[in-house]
Amino acid sequence: MEPPAPQPRTRGRSLVNEVLIAEVVIAAVVGAFVLAGLAWTSGSVIRDNLAHWASQWGAELNELGAPFYHDQREAVLGVERFVAKYPEIARVSWYRADGSTLLSLDKNGVVDAAEPLDADARVELAAKAGVTPP
Repeated sequence: MEPPAPQPRTRGRSLVNEVLIAEVVIAAVVGAFVLAGLAWTSGSVIRDNLAHWASQWGAELNELGAPFYHDQREAVLGVERFVAKYPEIARVSWYRADGSTLLSLDKNGVVDAAEPLDADARVELAAKAGVTPP
């Protein structure tokens, strides 16, 4: 009697394969959580940083633009210099109490008047400034 022909070895499940698959899946899940956490954290830091800078710019522009309300247009040069230093600032506008535009500047100097503020925007801005709306 002839010995049986060797059967090709079939790849079945083994403990090594199961452990390796489990490690890869766990690493992928942990990596996804780490990437999501990193994206959330960096986005939060960027938003906080921009909010901080925006409040600083707002305070400085408030001081630089105060003479505009007293009809002293020569203050435009100081504001132009300030706006030119920061590429993040596209346009700066000052408004009258009724919401109409007093003055609007960009990197090229005085520009056409911006859209007037609607009543809701005036109320929101007045609340932030601590003044009652007109």
